[in-house]
Amino acid sequence: MTGTTLALHGTVAASVLAGLPVTRRALTGFDPVASPRPARWSRPGGWLVVVTGLLLLNQLLFTVYALAVRHGDMSYLAVYVPDGWFELADGPVMRWIADHTPVPGLFAVCALRVPSLLELPFGMLACLTIVNWLDPGLYRRITRSAVVVLMAASYSVTFGLIEIAVGTPYTNQDLALRAVSGVLTALALRHLGRLPSGVSAPSGVAAPSGVAAPSVVAVPSGVAAPGGVAMPPGVARPRTAAELLAFAASTAALGYLVLALYDSVLLYSLGRLPAHLPGMAAAGLVLLAARSAATRLRRRPVAAVPGPCLDTLITGLVWWMALFLIPALAIRYELGFGSARFAAAAGLLVIASATAATLHEVRTRLPAGGTRRWLSGLAVAAPAAVALAGLGLAVPARHTETRLLAAAALFVLTATFVATAWDRRGSRPARSQSVQTAATASASAAP
Repeated sequence: MTGTTLALHGTVAASVLAGLPVTRRALTGFDPVASPRPARWSRPGGWLVVVTGLLLLNQLLFTVYALAVRHGDMSYLAVYVPDGWFELADGPVMRWIADHTPVPGLFAVCALRVPSLLELPFGMLACLTIVNWLDPGLYRRITRSAVVVLMAASYSVTFGLIEIAVGTPYTNQDLALRAVSGVLTALALRHLGRLPSGVSAPSGVAAPSGVAAPSVVAVPSGVAAPGGVAMPPGVARPRTAAELLAFAASTAALGYLVLALYDSVLLYSLGRLPAHLPGMAAAGLVLLAARSAATRLRRRPVAAVPGPCLDTLITGLVWWMALFLIPALAIRYELGFGSARFAAAAGLLVIASATAATLHEVRTRLPAGGTRRWLSGLAVAAPAAVALAGLGLAVPARHTETRLLAAAALFVLTATFVATAWDRRGSRPARSQSVQTAATASASAAP
């Protein structure tokens, strides 16, 4: 066992043990009030597009350097990295650009250095964009607390340990650049979180945030909301199965785009980008459609808050996503550079903590006498979702993240349908009883 492996173990342990209580305090704290007038460029998605553009520009300049100065031979760096790196785009257009670019040697810094500044904000902005889609209140809590700072620290240390393990000629420079990136990214995201970034709830209506905090609507799961509640975009977590599916489609599409960029741009393999373009175009269309649907759905009133099982799924996603934010990258690299068992133990500890918090919170919102049916629904939905997620893990893929994305998508899709069906089945007797009671009262009042 090397010193780097031991350090990675320590990073995973510290990220989990320090991250869980810090994140829990952030989730149960006061939700900063959203502004009725969001500031321009206040949301993480816009900045994710900017950082992605910088990464693409860096790869273009790197390819110019590789073709014009190195004549396409990157073997002097390829010996330090795994297979699959440095598949250059060397078509006629790219070669023409390389031949007509003055002083291409200046772009040598684009090789294994500039991305050391950009990979951290790219990864963190992608995570926070998904958090903001799920629950803007959660996003505000995360970015205005120590969570985002610990997240930047854990990711920076993890990236640094991988740099040391790989050991390229630029390792010392990369470590310095990653340290600078960690500090700047944490400061920038803290500032971004303080900007007005949402739409306030309608007058007199508290926006449910998915945690037991002052902004939670204290209505039992599945109980009708008088007159319905119409939430503007950017207020709260999903309220219905349709809103949850719109979020899941958005997340899956963004995940596909991120993984396609990782496989091509971040591995200095712009030559693989054309093969990804059809899938990226499809994912982009899905993303646009899903975000448009999410906006429209949020503007519609709903007749009731989610049923107990769907409420559990939505609340669970809030807790699972939040508690994984800090240790996620360290656990991921523990799989490849450390111990798969240690990574699994850390992941299971986070899942157990999130599940316990979810069950405790949802139980406080259950209607009287609804505990047994709620637990029965979970006993049906959970095994079905886990079984389908297992199929996702078996999908053949170049990268582990692709299988994890497929597993997560199948889990949420299956759990949503099973939970919704169970909640609807359980609500029928309640509706019938309500109708019968109303009819009886009307008959008694008749002359």
